[in-house]
Order: sequence, then structure tokens, then C-alpha cells
Amino acid sequence: MDYADILLVITTEIYERVPELSKELKDYLDAWSEKMVESVREKQSGLDLGAGFRAFVNIAGKMKTQVTTREVTREVVKPRLSDLIDAINKIYSY
Repeated sequence: MDYADILLVITTEIYERVPELSKELKDYLDAWSEKMVESVREKQSGLDLGAGFRAFVNIAGKMKTQVTTREVTREVVKPRLSDLIDAINKIYSY
């Protein structure tokens, strides 16, 4: 397990537990996650992930069982850790 993995789990768990997000927060998370998901899709074709932040949650789920997905996601997320932490803070402070 890597520190990026832990941050991904924290982000998705908080997101899953917030009953209803404001439109502004949902739009922010969707826009942020689309960049991340698109980068993962470019590096690992054939993943059926969905759209918006839900796609990011699906990636986190696939990381548990798919080594390639885990490695690719880490490669994409690590340079953007400050963005991930910002997303966590935005969800948490909601």
C-alpha cells in the first residue's frame, strides 16, 4: 500500500458517505476527476469506468484487485496529490 492509495481511499470513502453534494461541489469533483480518469484511460485502455467522480470511485475499487490499474493510477495521481488533498478538503468541509 502506498500513501497515494490511502488518499484515494479517503477521498472515495468521504464522497460515498456525504448524502447530497451541492451542485458547485459536484461540478468541481466531476471536472477534477475527469482529468484523472482520462489520464488513466489513456495509459490503460479497455477500462469501463463510467463518468464524473463516480468513475474515480470505480478506479479506486479496481485498484484493490488489478495490479496494472493500481500502478497506472498511482502514476497519474502522485504528481497531482495536492489536487487530491484539495478535493478531500472540499468534500470534508461540505
